[in-house]
Amino acid sequence: MLQTSLLAMGSSPTYSRILHGRGERDFRLLTTEAASKKRKIAMLVGPTETRKMLNVKDGAQMLLAIGYQRSEISDLLAEGESFKLLLFSPSPEIKLANWKNVLDIVTTMFPHLAQTIGQHAPSLKTLSYGQIMQAGVETAGFNPADLCQTRSSSVRLSLPEVRTFLHLQGFRALYTGNGWTISNEGIVEPSQVSSLPLQANNLFDPTEDGENVRFMTNMRHQIVSSTLSPRVKGSLLHMFHRRLGVREYILPNVEISRLGAHEMIDLDVRLES
Repeated sequence: MLQTSLLAMGSSPTYSRILHGRGERDFRLLTTEAASKKRKIAMLVGPTETRKMLNVKDGAQMLLAIGYQRSEISDLLAEGESFKLLLFSPSPEIKLANWKNVLDIVTTMFPHLAQTIGQHAPSLKTLSYGQIMQAGVETAGFNPADLCQTRSSSVRLSLPEVRTFLHLQGFRALYTGNGWTISNEGIVEPSQVSSLPLQANNLFDPTEDGENVRFMTNMRHQIVSSTLSPRVKGSLLHMFHRRLGVREYILPNVEISRLGAHEMIDLDVRLES
């Protein structure tokens, strides 16, 4: 188990985020120094999952459990990046990473996008990333990073452009909007799910809000009624039955020194060949 003094200080909830970087400046904010110029929102892991993660010695398995892809981890290691687990106390600014809270925080931080995001909100909540991006980004030379600077007038974007901007803010292709992470690991092969050291049944808080129950019920129905092969259906149903992933939260990207009581732990991240 990873040793930490913060959890030993009391029973108050402790949130966490895994950081990566090459120098001290990359561990000043909730993202690297370079990413902070574009990414204004950070994803966090909740108290229950944080305690479970501390029982795992393998940093790579932690990363896989929160949604990193194996290729991403490999690339970061090849670039000489190191990883740290940041632990910190609760804050009123921490919100569950469901669509409602995500769109609220995005439109608050980027008021010039509030109108166009509001127009596309129903589609964002009901369509998958793949379905949205099938149409492609319509504007030639569109760069979502250009939208990170507040403007005096509203900006009109297509649905794929809005989703591309949200991807830049950390809500990637696997983001579902129900408050749980989903990893590529184990989606196709059920055996991979049961072999993960961070098993979903041990990671999840047993309490579920109504929104999550509705999401799970809807997803199971869509899988069963789809035209997918029986093997793929079985794999997907297995994934949702085991609820692979961790509870995820969001917080504005701030200096770590502003988080109050916090602790940073070096992680040993290695990928088996």
